[in-house]
Amino acid sequence: MSLQDINRVFKEESGLKHSVKNVKNNLDENEKKIVELYCSLTEKNMNNQYETYKYIIMAQNFNEYLEKNIMNIKKEFEVEKNLQELEQYSEEEIIDCILDRFEDRIQVLQMLAILDFSRNKHDNVLTYLHKAYELDSNNPDTLYNLGIVLYSYNEKKLAKRYLDRLGEMDKDDEVEKILTEVNFEEEQRKRKLVYLLRRLEHEIDFEDSKNEMVQYISNEVYTEQEIMEAILNSTIDKEKILNIVGISAFENGLNDSIFPFLNKAYELNPNNDDTLFNLGYILAELGENVSALSFFNKIAVQDKDVIDMIQKVKG
Repeated sequence: MSLQDINRVFKEESGLKHSVKNVKNNLDENEKKIVELYCSLTEKNMNNQYETYKYIIMAQNFNEYLEKNIMNIKKEFEVEKNLQELEQYSEEEIIDCILDRFEDRIQVLQMLAILDFSRNKHDNVLTYLHKAYELDSNNPDTLYNLGIVLYSYNEKKLAKRYLDRLGEMDKDDEVEKILTEVNFEEEQRKRKLVYLLRRLEHEIDFEDSKNEMVQYISNEVYTEQEIMEAILNSTIDKEKILNIVGISAFENGLNDSIFPFLNKAYELNPNNDDTLFNLGYILAELGENVSALSFFNKIAVQDKDVIDMIQKVKG
């Protein structure tokens, strides 16, 4: 039997849930050439089957009670009772049953998610909806349900990502209200970051402003990308701010956030003495003396601090 025959028999005729593993021959060079010839005449991805000399099939009965529970819920027969009985199964067993035994699997997954959500049984809600999303990432009902559920879990930014993808005809008043609220909060959040960057740029309450930025980075209030975009789009002296953020990260042990900002400053202007000194100093502190020296030597105005650092690194 071919692999296609095995799958057809077990899926259409036996009613058993099955999986198949193959055992391959060790082919010599001539046999490999024959397989390549077969593939050129049929399909290129068939070589795995041509090299197989036997299949190992593992099969088991479907849990008829599980399927019956789901079917009863679908038919709105003793819904609460059947939902309670579902709780004895794992989410994996339930999803496998839905995928194997129901043609309208996306609708069934959404149905169970909504019913569990309404019962305050939240363990499987997102699991069902994400599986429905995997099956069809453009299904408007799935996008709607994911958005509403995530919003209720206070995952507003993630909820907006799904709700934004809905067509205008699929956005009801509740969706519009959520999107308006999330957009307003996101705008306020961005303004707060821009305001802090401008305080740093003009050195207003400088130490407090630096400490606030460090807290934003260490607590992941804003992502590195968000801070970078705000600097590039909303400040005048971009090199100055990039250096301040990079050095502040270094002084507070936030090593992952040092070089993205200093490297961006160097990318904008490879002749900025402050950037060159900061990169050299930090690299020297990290023991990267050769790289540190290359930056120090590029500094145009080499004052006593620069000369001292060069001598220290050379030593």
